[in-house]
Amino acid sequence: MKMNKALLAAGLVLAASFTAFAAEAPKADAPKVKANSMGSTIYFEETKKDDTFAWAPSSSAPMNRVPFTTRYAQRGRYVVIGDNQYSAAAGFKILDRGGNAFDAAVGMAAVMSMTYPTMNDFFGGDAMIIIYDAKAKKVVTYNGSGWAPKKATIDAYIDKGGIPENGILSVEIPGSFAGWMQLLRDHGSMKLKDIFEPAIDLAENGHTFSQIMANLGKNFYKHMNEPAKAVYGKDGALAKFGDIITNPDYAKLLRTLGDMDYQAAEDYIYRGPVADAIVKMSHELGGFIEKEDLAEFKAEVVDSHKTNFHGVDVYVCPPNSQGWTLLEALNLLEPLDLKAMGYNSAAYIDALTQCLNLALEDRNHHMADERFHKNPVAMIEKKYAADRAKDLHLGKAMTGDLVTGNPDQPEKYGDVYYGRQGDTTFMATADAEGNIVACVTSQCGAYGSCLMVPGYGFILNNRMPYFFLDTAYANYLEPRKRTVQTITPSIALKDGEPYLAFGTPGADVQEQAKLQVFLNYMLWGMDPQQAVEAPRFQSRHPMGIKSHASYPATIQVEGRVPEAVRKELAEKYGYTVQTKTDWEYIALMGAIGFDHKNNRKIAGADPRADAVAIGW
Repeated sequence: MKMNKALLAAGLVLAASFTAFAAEAPKADAPKVKANSMGSTIYFEETKKDDTFAWAPSSSAPMNRVPFTTRYAQRGRYVVIGDNQYSAAAGFKILDRGGNAFDAAVGMAAVMSMTYPTMNDFFGGDAMIIIYDAKAKKVVTYNGSGWAPKKATIDAYIDKGGIPENGILSVEIPGSFAGWMQLLRDHGSMKLKDIFEPAIDLAENGHTFSQIMANLGKNFYKHMNEPAKAVYGKDGALAKFGDIITNPDYAKLLRTLGDMDYQAAEDYIYRGPVADAIVKMSHELGGFIEKEDLAEFKAEVVDSHKTNFHGVDVYVCPPNSQGWTLLEALNLLEPLDLKAMGYNSAAYIDALTQCLNLALEDRNHHMADERFHKNPVAMIEKKYAADRAKDLHLGKAMTGDLVTGNPDQPEKYGDVYYGRQGDTTFMATADAEGNIVACVTSQCGAYGSCLMVPGYGFILNNRMPYFFLDTAYANYLEPRKRTVQTITPSIALKDGEPYLAFGTPGADVQEQAKLQVFLNYMLWGMDPQQAVEAPRFQSRHPMGIKSHASYPATIQVEGRVPEAVRKELAEKYGYTVQTKTDWEYIALMGAIGFDHKNNRKIAGADPRADAVAIGW
């Protein structure tokens, strides 16, 4: 009954929000009260001409939201944010039945593997999981990112003509399931059969093939193997938006695992029948994966890394995640008077863009798997940021090759390193006890390698192209090495208490979008829903862990940013401005804020895709 009430309430909120969205926005000089043709009274809030958030239409007084949002933030003692209604409802069901945030996150991931195979795979992909343990009052990272097979050398791939975008040679050893099982061994409270119940239901009884899956599948159906086509195809072609998809092999696998404990389930995947099936397919297709590559794989549990930004501790997943990029950008921004620049002004966008550019440049040149590489910790420290800030040229777009920083100076910054000495979805849960899970999980590309493991109903990733076959870059291919990951969820604390949990899919734009949403919440006072809906921008210089593609002095700006600002960026600051349509993809953020006074969590989900937040 609680679940039905919660979903009904969420539905009423959404209906009211979209009704308000459809209403015509009043002009700045509109009267506060007027009558419509039916004689009803309509109340309008005046919009100040100098309103910080002038991009947002106002609405009727009883429903006023400034900045305007297409829906209200969801509030509750416990909340979830899912990539669509299926994963959100699955997580909420688990919380509603007494599970904790950790149980709910695993249940959501199991659903997403089936309903969002374009972005995520519970068994075949990668996961970076950042948690807040309410009892220990500590932020920890579970690194469920995979590694390269032992036979995957630079020479071996050169002999094969390079690393392909899909197929068996694009597959790294999956890491996500090991990460989830380690999380449950440490914090789980429910049996796997109960955690997997929503996913089994959808796999057996079917779910709707989404518009996003249908659109992305058009380019990848031809690359799928027969087991994948059997699930995602209809009558010899890709399924259409609205078709009902079932996956009996996936349901059977989950039912089998549901009767096991957490360790036995992990062993079944990495050291048992599933591993045998993966190796058999690899051998048949000419891949490098061997049984020992799976059997010896373990997820890692490590302390999360942080910086302090004006009194807020912001935590990220450490390398091989790109999380340090956000910390360096925040350190570069901290001395600047962002408030005086004005929200999403040309000066503000220029400042964020330049700081992100320098941080991304440092990421590309200095970060790699800490088991193989010395990551200079100076990169996320204030002293280095003060020196690196000399490479900023605020007021004029950066052109040409960016200046690469040099944090690897022991005599200047200290001999401190993290590591060796010498396409994607976001979801989050917060339970009533105060535990938080934020996770970005990924297949890498849409439908990953396009190879479904026969008899088990899941698709393998295509993460290997993120490696370089050039040793000039830190992230070059080595056997058993983990590639640098763009997947990078975050949790922020203030005065030792949860402040914001946030993340997004989006490859290189992840930290760019996260930075904007964090500042929207902290600096500009938006609630989480307003923060994730606000118009965004992204730098195109530099881009590419994968390709190192670079488009100097180029930014993409959502059309809701005023035309005058976009014109100023082009004419005064020297940017090439590419205007994206309103609500067009520039990452798909989710965020949970915290109202400790009333013991409530506040969840916002991005309307740029199917994301859904539910609270109770």
